[in-house]
Amino acid sequence: MREIVKKAQDILYKYDIDPITDPHNLVSAPNKGHSIKNIQEVYDGLAKAEKEALQYCKKKGMSASATKKYVKNRLYKKLDDLGKIAAER
Repeated sequence: MREIVKKAQDILYKYDIDPITDPHNLVSAPNKGHSIKNIQEVYDGLAKAEKEALQYCKKKGMSASATKKYVKNRLYKKLDDLGKIAAER
């Protein structure tokens, strides 16, 4: 489980998103602990969002700084979407 968490956090850190304090990564949900299934879902969602965003940026020929900003925004959207799902559980 820790390995999956680390991989998800590494994606976030790469785009200057603090996985501990960033509001996009904080959710109001019952404190029932994080299941492996939920953690895997978050990692898979982040990895997919990053991959798709990077492919889009490459296709558009975006600069490194524009790419980083675009990917960060896509990751924020994914975190927000995942947060809504978690809050409804």
